[in-house]
Amino acid sequence: MKIGILTTNSKLYPAMVFDIIAGYHGYFKSLNIEEPEFLIESIGTGGDYKLLHQKTEGLLLNPEVKVILAFIDLFAAKRIEPFVNAAGKILITADAGADVPGMEIPSPNHLHISLQEAYGSVLAVHDSIKNKQLKNIYITSFYEGGYLHCYAAARVWEKNGGEVKFNYVTPFNANEMDIDLLASQMDEHKPDALVLQYSAESGQVFQEKYISKNLPQNINVYASPFMFEEAWISTLPYFFTNLQGYVAWHSSIKTQTNQDFCNFILEENAKDPNIFHLLGWDSAIIITEVVKAIKNKIGSSIQVLAETTKKTYESPRGELNWMEKHRHFISPMYEVKLIDNKGFYKSEFTGNISNESSAWLEFASDVPSGIISRWFNTYLCLS
Repeated sequence: MKIGILTTNSKLYPAMVFDIIAGYHGYFKSLNIEEPEFLIESIGTGGDYKLLHQKTEGLLLNPEVKVILAFIDLFAAKRIEPFVNAAGKILITADAGADVPGMEIPSPNHLHISLQEAYGSVLAVHDSIKNKQLKNIYITSFYEGGYLHCYAAARVWEKNGGEVKFNYVTPFNANEMDIDLLASQMDEHKPDALVLQYSAESGQVFQEKYISKNLPQNINVYASPFMFEEAWISTLPYFFTNLQGYVAWHSSIKTQTNQDFCNFILEENAKDPNIFHLLGWDSAIIITEVVKAIKNKIGSSIQVLAETTKKTYESPRGELNWMEKHRHFISPMYEVKLIDNKGFYKSEFTGNISNESSAWLEFASDVPSGIISRWFNTYLCLS
């Protein structure tokens, strides 16, 4: 039996694919258990559906491949679901989680796991509401704006009495952003907080431009999860004194599982663990159980996943719990803030954990009506 793996790549995070695969292999090696044989194919950014079809079909035609593990979002996954269903095999998808899960619910032979990026953005906006910071300026980029995390964040304001005074969208080329426009809107609206929906590149340029304009340092800032990626954020000079948000994982989570994960990744790869190592590691946790169920001859692909999803799994980020309605494994989210570490940012876990399945279900079920537009490529996968 073999696992067919479909990988994506990213110029934003060039090491992403290598770290995901290192985390995947690392899980088996760390426990000294046999890793299933695998075939691996690259599908670029996940947005070339013709390439995605070809690579998926090629794997499915191999009679030894029983499971497809694809690092793509659910919109792309829906393009290959019919092929996997027709072949009677299993599809497991994993991604950053920048969309609303209810938009594309996996079929019975398909399960999904993510880094819950959109949910972390939603929790950050909820905190701004809870802290009575109701007048906000929402800041994102042309790229980040092409995913449903922006819709999900906006819905929190709509439903809870908040107000977006201005939407500041920076160009696709981050270096072309006009910080004068933001400065004038901040002066006009006097916002209670800024909410940033950024990943690494745009976030860095935004801070540089913001500082150059001598804009307020101590304003309340709530940010999306990838603004807190530990390895990247530690390279940025410290500036904002009130910058906070949520992440799916933090290196300081005090569990033996997380300590073992961190130690293994560091020793095996000579680099600190990151969120992409985690995504590969968690995928291997699920693959291990799926392979076990197949070998035990549980039955069809649907029956195998029904057996696999009965359990709760222990991940470095906490428990992975199955949400049947949306066919997702979900995990806790951790509140973090950025502190000054010798002139650079350091991400610090505050101790507050969001672990309410009802809150996740509310987020996951609130889907946009009518026609929507979004980028084809999986979030963070940009060429």
